[in-house]
Amino acid sequence: MVHEYPDDSLSDDLLKAAQETVGRALRAHRKAHGLSQAAMGAYAGVHQTEWSRVETGEVDPRLSWLLQAQHLFGLESLETLFGPLPTRRLLTEGGGRVVGPENR
Repeated sequence: MVHEYPDDSLSDDLLKAAQETVGRALRAHRKAHGLSQAAMGAYAGVHQTEWSRVETGEVDPRLSWLLQAQHLFGLESLETLFGPLPTRRLLTEGGGRVVGPENR
């Protein structure tokens, strides 16, 4: 079976911006809980340097790391951790039109 993917996928720049948004939110929650990067990394199962790279947006965090952070911070959902990710907003063009196969 061959899967067709939309040709309007997120650009590398937009994905990088989303990673940076998530990283900033993780850093803010970590600091608000008085944790070091080493402690946060250990809890998530990664080395401090890798966690640092997550917080700066250099690394795309694994779902397991995000779930560990969610659990540690006692949050209801991942969305609670960093707010709704801007996927639809990132796909929106200037006039408010969402780019997608249905809009072509």
